[in-house]
Amino acid sequence: MSLCELLLTEFDDEMAGTRKTLERVPENKFGWKPHEKSGSMLWLASHLAHLPEWAAVTMQQDSLDMSPNGVSMPQPPAPKSTKELLEIFDKNVKAGRAALAGGNDSELSKPWSLLDNRKASTYAVSDASAPYGPVDAGAKTSLLAVGMKHVF
Repeated sequence: MSLCELLLTEFDDEMAGTRKTLERVPENKFGWKPHEKSGSMLWLASHLAHLPEWAAVTMQQDSLDMSPNGVSMPQPPAPKSTKELLEIFDKNVKAGRAALAGGNDSELSKPWSLLDNRKASTYAVSDASAPYGPVDAGAKTSLLAVGMKHVF
């Protein structure tokens, strides 16, 4: 079994559980915050709905600049309902799954970088031993595997 196939199996399992969680996000609690410094329930759920897209980004690109030319990437519009939240999630899961299914093990061994204005970012997960270090030399395999374990 190839590494892509192994990751795909885990991806499917994690996405099924994540979808069940998102199905239970009550619209009348979108504004609720688990802590005063936290994002709202809507922000947190929307963040989860968009994360599967990172599998596609990671497989299709060798880097992602979060602030190209010093300008932050625009935030996606917030969903207005749980139904819309699930539609966003399903679209991103489909894209992420297709990228993993179409990938190969040699592609997974390539380095991947998360950049901030063309410099290695220091706010991203790079590996389990250095959770907030720069992501500038990690293999795509590590990024995808760590992401699934620590995010989903």
